[in-house]
Amino acid sequence: MFASLSIHGPQLEIYSKEILDRCFIEFRNASQDDRLKIAIRLNLLNLIELRANSWQLSDGLNTY
Repeated sequence: MFASLSIHGPQLEIYSKEILDRCFIEFRNASQDDRLKIAIRLNLLNLIELRANSWQLSDGLNTY
């Protein structure tokens, strides 16, 4: 999912922003759910950070 969104995220922002907004609200809420494994929560946070950085990989994500 991460690789696909890093490529197609900008197009989704243009054509499906409302749906994307709703998905990322769910991602944010799920990332705070202690019942999920930490690896899943970390992946969700990485997706959130990717979108926050306008679909560009940050130095922190490149290092990770």
